[in-house]
Amino acid sequence: MSLRGGCAVACAIWLGVNVYIATLSLQGYTPIFSFLNRPALITLASISIVFALVALWILYGLFVNLPNTLQSGVIFLFFIVPVYLLDVLANIFIFGIQKSLYMDWCLQSSQNRVDETMQGLNMNSTYYNIETLPPTNIYNCQKLWEDEIKFSLAIFILMTVCYIYWSLCVFYYYEKLRELFPDNSTYLGGFMNYLYPHRIPPTLPHHAFANVAPSSSK
Repeated sequence: MSLRGGCAVACAIWLGVNVYIATLSLQGYTPIFSFLNRPALITLASISIVFALVALWILYGLFVNLPNTLQSGVIFLFFIVPVYLLDVLANIFIFGIQKSLYMDWCLQSSQNRVDETMQGLNMNSTYYNIETLPPTNIYNCQKLWEDEIKFSLAIFILMTVCYIYWSLCVFYYYEKLRELFPDNSTYLGGFMNYLYPHRIPPTLPHHAFANVAPSSSK
């Protein structure tokens, strides 16, 4: 697969994953954790929406295949990827710190899902219901919390490796495109000037002008 095609596939994955995460987060769920507080979900959804828009813009830049269009997408990508990964890491810390809230939620959820009713037979051949109390920890909440911590760390490591590698692929393709079409490259200053400083043509040393004939015009 060409570098351009690989970048397009990476952006399509970014777009799909972030739309999915944003949709679930706005509904109060997360694909990584079974429980997370509302502010963290809203923050994750907002960053995911921005990430999806950046991926969509880069897809457009890859389609038109011009460096000046792709350049802004590369700049936004270099900012959104670290922010996104830091937010995922922060959510892992929040999930670990709020263990007591998770245990309360897990126990309550397990009790709400268990509805066991037994029937007894009276001496007069009539039935009566015997409601039994549900187990206090049917989900083994402690083990479930530990498994979710391990799973979230594994997902974070995988996302970090893939997202950084894909970002570098997009950057390298932009660099290649900029070299092919230098006239279409624009400099927005600051960040891109740091990455691509203006090339100043080398000047001749002073001793090179010693043999230059004087000008005839006066």
